[in-house]
Amino acid sequence: MWSRWRELSYLICYYLKFRFFGLYRSRKDLETYQQKLLKKILKHAVKRTSFYRTARQSDIKLKNFPIIDKSQMMRHFNTLNTLNMDIQEVYQRTLLAEQTRDFDLRIGSTVIGLSSGTTGARGVFLVTLQERLKHAAYIFARYISPFGGDVRVAYFQRADSPLYQTGKSKRIRLVFFDLINPLEQSVEKLNSLQPTILCAPSRILKKLALLQKNKILNIQPQRVINIMEVLDPIDQDLISANFAVKHIDQFYMATEGVLGITCEEGQLHLCEDLIYFEKEYLAGSQSLFYPIITDLHRKGQPHIRYKMTDILEESTASCACGSAAQVIKAVHGRKDDILTFRTALGGGIEVYPDILARQILLSHPDIYDYQICMTDDQRLRIFVQPIRKDIHKTVHKKISAFLEERKATLVDIEFSEYPIVEKGKKFRRIFYQAEQGMLN
Repeated sequence: MWSRWRELSYLICYYLKFRFFGLYRSRKDLETYQQKLLKKILKHAVKRTSFYRTARQSDIKLKNFPIIDKSQMMRHFNTLNTLNMDIQEVYQRTLLAEQTRDFDLRIGSTVIGLSSGTTGARGVFLVTLQERLKHAAYIFARYISPFGGDVRVAYFQRADSPLYQTGKSKRIRLVFFDLINPLEQSVEKLNSLQPTILCAPSRILKKLALLQKNKILNIQPQRVINIMEVLDPIDQDLISANFAVKHIDQFYMATEGVLGITCEEGQLHLCEDLIYFEKEYLAGSQSLFYPIITDLHRKGQPHIRYKMTDILEESTASCACGSAAQVIKAVHGRKDDILTFRTALGGGIEVYPDILARQILLSHPDIYDYQICMTDDQRLRIFVQPIRKDIHKTVHKKISAFLEERKATLVDIEFSEYPIVEKGKKFRRIFYQAEQGMLN
């Protein structure tokens, strides 16, 4: 068991490393650093897990390791983690925590947790003490100056975790706000806290911005950070204007780790000093890809050639901040957010979520919120705000013309007064859902 002093020393050492030595301005230097850590993590995985001992094909080289996805990660959990953890025990404990809302979930010094299940089956994860100290140091290095004053972080999450509380001190206060609760209950607490950093999913940030605009909320955060959800441009302008910040930071994080962070120039960079990224480009595209990640630091539950369903768009432009890490032009949601429309010849046309969103936003200048759900019978259920007949008519015409232009079979379009929201879960703007599973 580590002492508090040892934890603090470890945290400070990695904070200084990431803060002052973690910015690679040369692509060659960054790749050299990656290869050094890659060799270590691959050897560790082969030595400590029976899954990777048997799964790799020959030499300990990345190309000889299999590409796995979430379902395989969960199916082989017991032979893949290095801590002798059993998936049934971990799953039952995390599920109980969700029900009781008691999130102090640890087995020894290892934090356990449950993913949100946005794309279907829910997954469990493990984070060792060293890994979460390193995780906290990395985030603090990006967002907190060693020479500043007190830091008060308000973060809205579906579930709390000791992972998020790592590194709190007299100077750094971390306050959890439960997404399961009505947002109005948080106003008094936020006004009292006066957070210097506000961290929440974009839909919550938007609601808080409107409360700020109407003078119900009165806070002056120095940084506003979007987490969990894709940040829509229509929301970004509203949020930044009402909280008077230059730009909205994006903290691209998933169960798989910290994947991307916004720099001081407002550009989203992949965290290539933490994760090695391979790219599987979408058919016909030279910029859209699925990331295949290998975590360079995670040893308790190794993530090696783990394929994600997120769709990222890379940028070829360099960033004025000087970082050599890959700039991401946009996070377009997940593979499951791609809608497939039938054609008269019986084929299918895939439409990426941002393209469909653009049709909505360009339909009428007054639109400030939207959601599109495709059901299993190809019906589109559309929610737009403000709710007006003239806007509905314009949106219907725009979507129909868009589909006709692509020679897709026209679909039934119905408008809803309310979006589909599952309490405590990520808000999804564009998605497919079977008719019987729809929620109002």
